[in-house]
Amino acid sequence: MSRLVLLPHLQRWDGSSLTLRLLMIPQSSPLDPLNAQPGSPSFASANFKIDVFLTVGLDSLPQLGGTAYTNISVPTAARSQEVFTALQSQFIIDPNPPQVLLRPANTQVFKHLPTTFQKAANYAPGDFANVFTDSTYACALKAASANTPKQLPPPDPKIPWGKVITIILRNSMLAEQAGLIRSISVPIRNHSDVESGGFLHVNVSSDVSGGALSSTQDDVRIYAARFPPINRPEALFTPVVFPVLVTPKSFNYDEIFGDVDDYWDGWAKVVHCVQPQRIDPNVEDDDDSRPVNELGVRLGWDDVQVTKWMNRQMDTSLDDLGCALGVSGYRIDVQLQNSTEWHSLVMAHGELKIGSLDIGSFIGELGVETHPVQLQANRDGMYWLPTYLTAWKGPAIGTLDAVQLLLNGGDDKRNEPGLKGVDPGVALQYGKSYSFRVRLKDHTGSGPSVNDAPLITGPNPVTACDFRRWIRPLEPLLVDAPPSKPDSLHAPTTIEMKRPLLGYPAANCTGKYPNANDMLLADLPAALAGNRKPGIPDPDVDSVEITIEVQGFIQDPSTTDGSFMPVAKTSRRFPSDFQQRLVVELQWIDMADVGTLQQTISQSGPVQVPTARTLRLRFGSLCFEDSRNAYFGADDVRRGTTTAAITLRKNPLDETDLFLPVMPSERIKAIYMQPEPTVNAALLAAQQAAGKPNERLGDNASRLASAIGLLSNGLTVRFQPGRRGVFGCSSSVRHTIGPDLASITFGSESDLALHWIVVIKMTLKRDWSWTGLLVNGLTVQRDGAAVGSFSPNLNVSLDALSQPQRSQIDLVFFDAVDPKAAAGEFPREMTPSYKVTWNLTGSPTTDPPLTLPLRLPVTTPPSQVPRVVSAGIAMSAYGRDEGTYANSAPRQKMLWIELEEPPSDDKDSYFARVLRNAPDQLLSISGLPQEDREEPPLAVDPEPIRMIMQGQSDDRAGLDAMQPMAPADGNDKIHWLLPLPAGLSDTSPELFGFFKYELRVGHSGLWSTAQGRFSAPLQLAGVQHPPPPLSCNVIRTHAGITVTAPFAQPVLDGVSVQPKFVSSHIWILLYVQLTQIDGVDRRNFLIQRQRANNLSDPKDPDRVRQSGPLFGTVFFDIRTVSTTLGSLGLKSNAPLSVLAVEMMPQDVQPEDPLGANLGGQRILRTSNLVAVPHIC
Repeated sequence: MSRLVLLPHLQRWDGSSLTLRLLMIPQSSPLDPLNAQPGSPSFASANFKIDVFLTVGLDSLPQLGGTAYTNISVPTAARSQEVFTALQSQFIIDPNPPQVLLRPANTQVFKHLPTTFQKAANYAPGDFANVFTDSTYACALKAASANTPKQLPPPDPKIPWGKVITIILRNSMLAEQAGLIRSISVPIRNHSDVESGGFLHVNVSSDVSGGALSSTQDDVRIYAARFPPINRPEALFTPVVFPVLVTPKSFNYDEIFGDVDDYWDGWAKVVHCVQPQRIDPNVEDDDDSRPVNELGVRLGWDDVQVTKWMNRQMDTSLDDLGCALGVSGYRIDVQLQNSTEWHSLVMAHGELKIGSLDIGSFIGELGVETHPVQLQANRDGMYWLPTYLTAWKGPAIGTLDAVQLLLNGGDDKRNEPGLKGVDPGVALQYGKSYSFRVRLKDHTGSGPSVNDAPLITGPNPVTACDFRRWIRPLEPLLVDAPPSKPDSLHAPTTIEMKRPLLGYPAANCTGKYPNANDMLLADLPAALAGNRKPGIPDPDVDSVEITIEVQGFIQDPSTTDGSFMPVAKTSRRFPSDFQQRLVVELQWIDMADVGTLQQTISQSGPVQVPTARTLRLRFGSLCFEDSRNAYFGADDVRRGTTTAAITLRKNPLDETDLFLPVMPSERIKAIYMQPEPTVNAALLAAQQAAGKPNERLGDNASRLASAIGLLSNGLTVRFQPGRRGVFGCSSSVRHTIGPDLASITFGSESDLALHWIVVIKMTLKRDWSWTGLLVNGLTVQRDGAAVGSFSPNLNVSLDALSQPQRSQIDLVFFDAVDPKAAAGEFPREMTPSYKVTWNLTGSPTTDPPLTLPLRLPVTTPPSQVPRVVSAGIAMSAYGRDEGTYANSAPRQKMLWIELEEPPSDDKDSYFARVLRNAPDQLLSISGLPQEDREEPPLAVDPEPIRMIMQGQSDDRAGLDAMQPMAPADGNDKIHWLLPLPAGLSDTSPELFGFFKYELRVGHSGLWSTAQGRFSAPLQLAGVQHPPPPLSCNVIRTHAGITVTAPFAQPVLDGVSVQPKFVSSHIWILLYVQLTQIDGVDRRNFLIQRQRANNLSDPKDPDRVRQSGPLFGTVFFDIRTVSTTLGSLGLKSNAPLSVLAVEMMPQDVQPEDPLGANLGGQRILRTSNLVAVPHIC
């Protein structure tokens, strides 16, 4: 094993000499002899003589041996012995450390390349697999956080000299006094020795004191520094040293040579930076978060190169290269925008001591070291470099920030001995822009100075950062905040608050406190007592943003925190003195809709807040305006995301105009529904035939909901989407109301049928947040007695949240009224009167109660059923011409029916309707089809739902479905005239047939529903009205008298069914007028009668005629008439009249049905008496 390692680090070429700093590292105790020979010196006491070897040109690596270029004496470091002795007393030195520190196999270093590096380097992925641009690093962090933390073994208290030397080398002043670093200047005899580049290495001379070491590689491990072709004086840096062997190894050093070519000037080539804008500094995409602490400017450089250098030191597969990294750290410079001066961020000063040994005062630069981390706390596997290698928060980098440590609860180390950072001379402040560059430091603490400049151009040797505030302000600090449970009787009228606190280092970055650190430290005792971080008033906050929230519903997506929803915002300015408090005045106002508060709220003076609601006032910090984002990173940073909140409530003083005005007909309705039809096979078959096999046969709940503008699903009724509604219901209806009060489920369909469902519908003219009603504060009374109470609660249905209309609340109350009359009484109209009253929180002025009268029709049909006793024909009085008695007037005839009893209720009457009719078969053609015609149903509205509104009048529902029968005598309630069917007159041919009638008792003197109008029916078949009157036409000539009369013409569906050869018979009777013996009046005396001839075609007696009736004709010969008159002693010109009589057909026709056989054949009809005209 070698006992000494020599590593030269070039510093500068001044035109005649190469200056270097030689790092000499003993491989064992520096206090022990270098060998076992008696009198052999230790490293600390040896006087070394150095042979300098110069290899001209870059074509080959240097070899051990050969002639030295020059010899240089290196005397013993004056304090080396006492330094190492002092260190030995401070550390527990391991006397038997491992001879070789074994690095674990399969161990590599990896790094994530942030977007700032990728942009700065114009990076394109190459063949180096140890850097990533995807989410590999983020996944590794997540996996590490998910694992159970590993308990590491306690550190070994013993430490080998190698680690002690590593500690020494972190301070070049201490390393120099320990003799580890020796400064050497090598005179160059000829400029040609360096103008082509080359290698420089040193070895100990064979005449080192005591001959302690040989110059062979067994005793000394030697490394060479490579330098580029030099043409002018310039600074030099040694990024890599190469092994010097007897026989160089034949490896490809091209990549390492390239590192030297790129970094011999000692400057980073790709510098990049970022100011974290999100809570997780490793997140590069926008996630809507902001940092909570000021992390300063994060800096990185040469990410790929640094990762490669780290891997060359850790990857055991690269050991044969034998190269050592010459870079031990990095130095950061900062420059303020528009300035030409660079400032070092790694300057430090202080007194160096080892125990009681005073080393001296140090002032100089330290460095930033880069170390990878094994995320699983293992020795092998994947090590990760941080995304950014350092950060600047204002103080110097690389030394302890004692102020931050103390403010974070650590020990006070401000006055402890040791190195402390030097103020960089540039303050890190918001709104300013900075540039950064990075210098490389070698193991001797050397490298380019802050006054140097890069000699080799890189992709991005200088990076810039616009430093802005990305930390949102905290919430204002309330002074004597109201209690958490609001007192509605003693609501506050003022709220007092202070600016929020801003901590370290952000308070310094504002630049508005010259003594921010002193103020923060002064706040430390109060912060510890209050279990918070130290802070001082945030000077960037100039206003408080006041958000007024009302308590809503947890289900409401518009709520921002719990069940509260913002309705208005305003702001008030803090006093200009950062320490002074702000007093906000509150003005309580009564209002119907808080949705209008934002339009009316003032932006100065007292803040208007609504009564009758549970409020939460949020006070958020608002920083000064920065339209160009010259100070803040973005506009949202000006507003704090956390707020101070208080909950308040105050009872109202005025609650008039409580309900939305509507028409009385919309305020209250009564609904009467019929029972659902009984399901049977026939009904199901009809449903199937109609193409509706799955449709419900009836649904009273849906009818009810539709009638009042609501929705239904089965027996459940709900409000329309977007409408918040509250149901109430009396106990007279079986029901269940949902917990959100926005749905009601009725017990069954039958609960909704055959009684009046009274619906009171009101719209509360208040927004959803209004809670001015007491629990069950709405009371509904019917005829002075309470039937139910209800009120909104703190729930809302999900339906209401679909495009919600938040300014109103619908209120619907159901009650049931039984329409049946009391036992022994007849049904009568009902007049229930409802009144709605309300109880409000506090004692505000309000509207008078709502009075809602109703008038309801009868729904119970008469129980009485008509019973017929007899029937007959009622005729008008007989009329004739006075004096002559030659003509008689036609008589009006009606069918009358005698009923068993009058209507039981004096408000009822009898009604009739025709079910069907048919022609008289004795008068019609034979063979008419015997169709089974369906009888029409009673033409009344089925009224599955009947709705009555306030103020509605009698609509005579169903009254036209039947014809009222008139009493035959005004006081006679037994005999009733049956009117002709609608559309028929006394001359209609349909009267030659039969009718089937239906008789019912019906309500006629009171308001009734259609379904409650009529009783059960009585059906009468074979009803025959008086036939149409028979007309008789007379023509007189000198030859005789011709009389014609039409035969009965029956019809079916408006079509004549009269046979061509009619079956009835018409007889014409000829009368002569005679004066009574007393001369007072005249009488008619029958002188002749004759059967009329049928002029139809006997060959087709059964053919139906398509036009006009058939007529019968009789001719009275004038000679026969005159003979008859003469036989009676009358003159031939005596006045005559005729009369036609139509006889019903029958099987056996009498010879003289109006004479000798009178009464043997039924008379169908007779005409009136018609005078035979005279002729000249």
